Amino acid sequence: MIYTGMIYQYDQESGNGLVMIGDGESKEFSKSEWMETETEPSVGQRISYELVNSQIQIKLATQESEDKAKKYKESLQDDQKQEELPKETPKCSISFESIDKCIEHYTNLGFKLAKDSQNGLTRTLSFRYYSSATGDFGEALIKQTGDIIHVTQTLNGQTVSAG
Repeated sequence: MIYTGMIYQYDQESGNGLVMIGDGESKEFSKSEWMETETEPSVGQRISYELVNSQIQIKLATQESEDKAKKYKESLQDDQKQEELPKETPKCSISFESIDKCIEHYTNLGFKLAKDSQNGLTRTLSFRYYSSATGDFGEALIKQTGDIIHVTQTLNGQTVSAG
């Protein structure tokens, strides 16, 4: 893990301080974690905050550390994007033997139940998801009348399956 940030507070007498790292989180640090030999920590310094083999290392930020922190942040965002998107896009050929199997299927894909209503013999369910990382959004509309189940799924406003 590597972040860039700034020294927010520092007490020279105690050798303890507080850094604000790039994701907005504040972390306490001690002078023993300061890796610079030619400069002392002081408020306002731009720093590199890195966890190496379970040890925190704080240094003055360099272009290299800024680039490394940016790549680390991007890798975290890529991982988050993968987690937020549905695991697969259902095909038109999917048929469900029961409404419970349909609910289970979309829940397992990462969709959230938004609406479940009954009007006479017709039950209508609406599942939705939204990825803040990518801005993708989707919806699955399921309508059951008697034994017949009809599913329509959209991705970013475009129908991707109906059946």
